[in-house]
Amino acid sequence: MILAIGANESDKGMTLLEQPGECISTNSFSVTQVIDENSALAREVDLFSDLSVLLINDEGILYYDNQIISIPEGKCARQVGVYKYTTHSGIEKTVPIVKIME
Repeated sequence: MILAIGANESDKGMTLLEQPGECISTNSFSVTQVIDENSALAREVDLFSDLSVLLINDEGILYYDNQIISIPEGKCARQVGVYKYTTHSGIEKTVPIVKIME
């Protein structure tokens, strides 16, 4: 699978890898903020982790605030890029973009 970046993604602060990268988690994630219909900022549901990610999908799944996203058996949150954004308090953040896949 090859992921390509278009002008719209670049404008949104997304940089996608040519090939999917490593699995960074098999834990569930809690949606903290919906970005658009195919992506949401989420935090790993783990007491000992502060991992935040931009979760993307191309399966038509609609995200909503506080939604718990479970990773199915045999799959993981695989890094497919990075997302740069500025918080409301003016802090610049960079988080991995992940997609749930094998």
